[in-house]
Amino acid sequence: MKPRKSLLALLALLCLAVEPARSADIAELKRQVATIGRLEFKRDVPVRYLDRAHLRAYVERLFAEDYPAGLAARESEYLYWMGFTRGRIDLRDLRRRIILENVGGMYNEKTDELLAVEEFRQVDMLNAPALAHELRHALQDQYFDLAAVLGDLSDFDDRKLAALAAVEGDATLVMVKQMGFDPDQVGDAFSPENILSYSALAGATTLAAAPEVVRLQLLMPYLDGMRFSRAVAREGGWKALNRVLAHKPLSSEQVLHPGKYAAGERPLDAAIRFRPSRGELYHSGVVGEYYLNVLLKQGD
Repeated sequence: MKPRKSLLALLALLCLAVEPARSADIAELKRQVATIGRLEFKRDVPVRYLDRAHLRAYVERLFAEDYPAGLAARESEYLYWMGFTRGRIDLRDLRRRIILENVGGMYNEKTDELLAVEEFRQVDMLNAPALAHELRHALQDQYFDLAAVLGDLSDFDDRKLAALAAVEGDATLVMVKQMGFDPDQVGDAFSPENILSYSALAGATTLAAAPEVVRLQLLMPYLDGMRFSRAVAREGGWKALNRVLAHKPLSSEQVLHPGKYAAGERPLDAAIRFRPSRGELYHSGVVGEYYLNVLLKQGD
């Protein structure tokens, strides 16, 4: 359970501030998503509507299962000792609050269903983009198995960040096109600064106040991921983009520089070559280009 769902409403609001999106009923929205992304549903995706209290409880249960306290503690220590945070933070509680602050819907790859708040039953210009995004995730899962694509590495590992960018960038591109926009023209609007400004205005204060590395871990897969997906589609069309999850990017470098992905330029293997004689492995991961840039920026 990744703290990513609250961002969808903010992205939609950012676009809607410029121009309304197209609305549709859920069946029509499924047809739009399949047509835009050039992938047909292998099977229908059931939509289960819950009131906000029940959806929040559902999401909290998933979060507790997928993000155990031990992993959160190790990631928090990693961020502190690497210099990403000034002090130790309660990363688990922080990420939980970011998820719950504005959750409206999610695709659950474990149950193959889309869950949404009851008010999303009437599809309109405000919720259609978020639903379209999640329906694209359902298609990704039907063709490529999202759990296998994302793997079980830490979200603060460069390899996981690259996989997240491929998954979320693709779905964000479909969402933007469903709204009737040219992705090239919304690229500048989809900046971390604009998103954070809108998050504060929309009441998502936890995201805006989070340490920079936590904010950017959440934002990068959507923003840089969409630019990556757009670059792949521009060069090879949707046929090429629909092959990406079968050959996912292996580093944030490939996401930030799509030409390196297209050229098959692989990252160097990272391996732990030293351990104290009585030491035990506590946590490990790859920093990579994106997180290194975040770290160096914080040192300005």
